[in-house]
Amino acid sequence: MDAYTTEEEQIAKVKNWWNENGKAIVLGLVLGLGGLFGYRYWESTRIAEGQNASINYEHLLSVASNGASDEATAAGQAIIAGYPKSTYARLSALVLAKLAVDVRDLPEAKSRLQWVIDNSKDGKIKPMAQARMAQVLLAEGNVEAASSIVAEIDPAHADLFTELRGDVLLATGKIEEARKMYEQTLDGALKRSNSGAIVQLKIDNLNVAAQ
Repeated sequence: MDAYTTEEEQIAKVKNWWNENGKAIVLGLVLGLGGLFGYRYWESTRIAEGQNASINYEHLLSVASNGASDEATAAGQAIIAGYPKSTYARLSALVLAKLAVDVRDLPEAKSRLQWVIDNSKDGKIKPMAQARMAQVLLAEGNVEAASSIVAEIDPAHADLFTELRGDVLLATGKIEEARKMYEQTLDGALKRSNSGAIVQLKIDNLNVAAQ
């Protein structure tokens, strides 16, 4: 009888404990499983979106290879609108900027490049966009703005744009400083087994001008 009473007391204690704590446990499990399934859904969605963006970007490159067109613009803009925070969006904007330059639509090119600059953080895409913006500004004759944006390029990537820096220096009348940048660019090209013909031509032109 004592054992029976003890068992009943144990059952009663378990019921009381469950009434006090059971709902919290169930809620915790639901939230935990919900978070797990939610993360897996987010991760699978992110992967799917990345794959779709990649496919769309390949289509953009294919269309853009034929030059500027309404189809290329639409393809690029679709990626930017559909995946605005992705790397593919920034790369697409760079493609659209190049196409705009090809048809001499420099305001459109600057708009695309500025979007990349404003929506990029670390990495190589932002300095690339800044360098191309500087080239467009030089083409417009806006030397001061070009010089300013070159100065903003992350020093960690500055060596990738020595030729551009030479162009800006030359445009500001700093011939000897420009020559040093061109020579540095040529040395790097030769080390990479590139001819560096264009840079050599710029150096030759400086030599002729100095005579």
